[in-house]
Amino acid sequence: REFTSILKFIETRYSLTPLTNRDAEADDMREFFDFSAPAWLTPPVLPDQPTNGVVDRSLQKYPG
Repeated sequence: REFTSILKFIETRYSLTPLTNRDAEADDMREFFDFSAPAWLTPPVLPDQPTNGVVDRSLQKYPG
C-alpha cells in the first residue's frame, strides 16, 4: 500500500471525489475492514491493571 491508500479509503467510504489522479488510482484497503456488522455500542471491559507502582523489568520484552 501507499500513503494515498488512506486518502482513497476515506474517499471511497464517504463517497467523496478524488483529490488527485494518484489517490483516484490507489487501492482503498477495504479488504481490511468489515462494515457489514454494526459498530460496538459499548466498548469491551478492559482488564484490571496493577496500580501498586512496582515494575518487574524481567517481564519486559525488547525487540531483537
